[in-house]
Amino acid sequence: MAKHFQKTISLPLPELREAEAKQAGLADLILGMFEFTHGTFTPSDVHRSLTNAGYRYRDTSVRARMTELTAAGRLVKLDRVGSGPYGMPEHFWRLADPQDNQTSLFD
Repeated sequence: MAKHFQKTISLPLPELREAEAKQAGLADLILGMFEFTHGTFTPSDVHRSLTNAGYRYRDTSVRARMTELTAAGRLVKLDRVGSGPYGMPEHFWRLADPQDNQTSLFD
């Protein structure tokens, strides 16, 4: 998977490594949530669940990790849209099936 932490500030190397490890842990938490429940969630649902469980991650970090997990073929963004924060539309995601990542031999 792609690098997790977007280096937009000048962090000393030890602090950068710590931030990268924290973001890698976030991707694992998100994936674990989908694997455990096999449900469909919006990024706001995931953020709220993590916050309720005592984790402190930014909403934008959750969204970025979900986008990376989608690009890696681990999650699938659905066409289904719900109402997100402030009434804005927000897509649902689900865990990818093995068939989602297969291509037909006859295409």
